[in-house]
Amino acid sequence: MASITDLSEDVIEIILNCNNNISIKDIVNLTATCNHFYQMLGNNNTFWRRMFYQRWPGLKEVCQKEMHREDLDFKELVQEREEYRKELRHNLRQINKQYYIHYHQTLKAYITAHRLRLRSVKQNEGPSWIHYMHVFLDEIFVDEEKLAPLLILFLHPNETTHDLTNYFLVDELTSFVPQCSQNGHNDDLTNIYYAKEFLPHLKHRHLENVWQGFINRPVEQLLLEKVAIFSAEWYQPEKRISYTHIEGELENIAQQVVEHLKSVNPNHPIFFASQEQLSFWKCHNIDENQWNNSDGRQILDSLCKIFFCETKLNFRAVTYWRPVFLKEYVLLNCVLEKKVGYTALLAIIFQSVARRLGIRCDLLSFLILSSARTEKDENYWLLKWKPKWNLTNPDEQYFYIDVLHDGVILNNNNWSRICEVAECTISSDRYCRVNIIELILDLSYYYAKAVSSDTAVIYGYYDDGFEHIKKRMYWCLRLLNLIKQEDRYLTILKSYIRGQEYICNFIQAAEEVESDDEIRKESMKLIQDIAASMMSVVGEKEKYALKPKKRKAGMKFAVGMIVKVTDSFLGRIIVGPIIGWEEISLSMIERWWWRAESLYYIILCEDETYLVPEGDLEKVVSPEPLKTDIVGIYFSKFKDTYYMPNKILANEYPEDVLYLANNEANKL
Repeated sequence: MASITDLSEDVIEIILNCNNNISIKDIVNLTATCNHFYQMLGNNNTFWRRMFYQRWPGLKEVCQKEMHREDLDFKELVQEREEYRKELRHNLRQINKQYYIHYHQTLKAYITAHRLRLRSVKQNEGPSWIHYMHVFLDEIFVDEEKLAPLLILFLHPNETTHDLTNYFLVDELTSFVPQCSQNGHNDDLTNIYYAKEFLPHLKHRHLENVWQGFINRPVEQLLLEKVAIFSAEWYQPEKRISYTHIEGELENIAQQVVEHLKSVNPNHPIFFASQEQLSFWKCHNIDENQWNNSDGRQILDSLCKIFFCETKLNFRAVTYWRPVFLKEYVLLNCVLEKKVGYTALLAIIFQSVARRLGIRCDLLSFLILSSARTEKDENYWLLKWKPKWNLTNPDEQYFYIDVLHDGVILNNNNWSRICEVAECTISSDRYCRVNIIELILDLSYYYAKAVSSDTAVIYGYYDDGFEHIKKRMYWCLRLLNLIKQEDRYLTILKSYIRGQEYICNFIQAAEEVESDDEIRKESMKLIQDIAASMMSVVGEKEKYALKPKKRKAGMKFAVGMIVKVTDSFLGRIIVGPIIGWEEISLSMIERWWWRAESLYYIILCEDETYLVPEGDLEKVVSPEPLKTDIVGIYFSKFKDTYYMPNKILANEYPEDVLYLANNEANKL
């Protein structure tokens, strides 16, 4: 009978690479069983590299870049990546416990304050009992102090991981997000919540360094497409945005243009361009067109046909005055996927493809005249092209590619229609050439406009509702603070006062968000100080400790069940899961006088909590999961009719978990 040692190395490697149930520890143990396996796998860097890429494909691109600088020991990288997974999960559990206890301390203070209020009511003031009390959650704004448990993971990186430590951390967090998960943990609501909370901060810390490295490059390497990619990464921190993938998309469009050009003119000189020339055009701004007028026009005509007319592409530009302007319209990866987007982004894609084909096109931005402004769009975007840029010839024609109107090429004969709506003339556009700072400001402006659109929220384009607006406006603010460090920032900002004051207004609005946040933090600190003094007055000086709660006889509901209550004050029905319950100790006279109940359930509704007496609650028969990630603080999964408490909640309400298992799980 053949043994495993009789199998070839290739077969053994296939078995180990294809079975995700085999852990890294299992493989290390296997190499220790005998010298044969140790020689085969122990120091086989090719085997460990394949395993690394297969298990963590999101790290392949960054590792390949690192390999250009020096060799990587992939066995050590695999072990380091596994350690990061364990450390991260441990830290998230600790952070979850910290937030959970903090929330309960605040809640207990509210309950104490509410009971003191009950006692202070006089008889002649009439009925004052509020059947449920609205309690705002202490919103979790992750700051550097709260990030400390995670940041410590790469404060002292292992020498073998070099600059990969931050990528390891971000990759593990990203793996929790449903659309990116490949490790089977995408249904863990607690992991999803904390991943989405921490990812923006960690990603933005990394991207701030990327931006500093980018702006210090030579001018010829400051490509607008890279600014668009940077913006897409910044505003989608939960996604893996691959520059290699986007670059491949642009290369694919360029290849389609070449194929079309071959059918039109098989002798076009571009077919004789060297690979070195093509690579240079791809990575650098070019000062001059590489072709004469006729050859250049043939390339542009083919590009316009492929870009705007071909069935497979057919890019369509959208303007902000559309009924719904989505944030995806200003995110480069989304525009490449859906073939529809904001005019400036389509112009950048067009320009990037043209540059790869030896064509220089400058992106121009003109202010739309107030009399022609349909509603909300501020700028008109064009691409300028001329056969030779470095020759001054007053008789030479300029050409303008109108991306908004399917790539129509304008010249002196039809330029007047643009002058009717935009503040420009055929000879006055030099100052309108867009640079990287202007572009990042403009994309941020329209991103902020898109996420703050009431229409988009009302019609459900964003699941997290108005919480979506608040988070993403903070992202805009952080990016603006980064850009402000540039010497060119004030100069560019002054240029907008010329008439494009919408950017100035946007910056002012973002700064007001920052000011409001400082006020909010001061107010919250004041509330917490008052709550602490209240708790001290009633003799509750001891530190809050989680203790398992015993269910009371006759309780109708349990933690995790989804219930509803009518808010008569606001005239709406509140629906949400129970995240806890409390007994408020009232004397017999207090209960009779205010007709008050002693058992109250804590209901989570979006980003708010309600303290509701049992008699006012009603179970929801066919519930839907909440459209907010904040449920992850308390629950790990949605089980069709109820939420499964996560470990920290289950530790406080163990009997409620048993109640769910015996009464709710059996109904599924």
